[in-house]
Amino acid sequence: MSAQTLSPSVSGASSQDIPVNHKPTSISKIVGTIIGYLAMVVVSAFVLLPFFWMVMSSLKPNNEVYAIPLRWFPSVWHWENYANIWTHSDMTTWLLNTIFFAVIVTILQVFTGSFAAYGFSKIPFRGRTTLFLIYIATMAVPWQAYMIPQFKMVSAVGLSDTRWSIILL
Repeated sequence: MSAQTLSPSVSGASSQDIPVNHKPTSISKIVGTIIGYLAMVVVSAFVLLPFFWMVMSSLKPNNEVYAIPLRWFPSVWHWENYANIWTHSDMTTWLLNTIFFAVIVTILQVFTGSFAAYGFSKIPFRGRTTLFLIYIATMAVPWQAYMIPQFKMVSAVGLSDTRWSIILL
């Protein structure tokens, strides 16, 4: 006998084997599941739609990207746009700069963040909770609120338009 059924002598049921995991499913549970899946499909569409638009726009000629009425698909597919971006611009430098900044900033963030995390978690000091809340609250301030003061500070020390300004901020 399989492990998924009970014999009549154990369960006291009729002569047929009854599946152990068989539970009647209500209509409301089925409808709820369907509504849940539909909600996930709608949210997925909202998330994926910008990526779809980006790829479709990259395959259009320039005058078609901003055309009104909106066209989802290009009239002529311009696959050469991908080759042109590499040959007619400095895409390699842009890519290397992105990788450089991502690696350096990540290393510095983990390094400095680990000191702060250790201090807040292991060293008891007066005002630790208040300081931690202030530290967390600064993350909620949008960058636009302190963008101009940061630019003024960086310009005052002569670091504007340098890699150091991006790394340090």
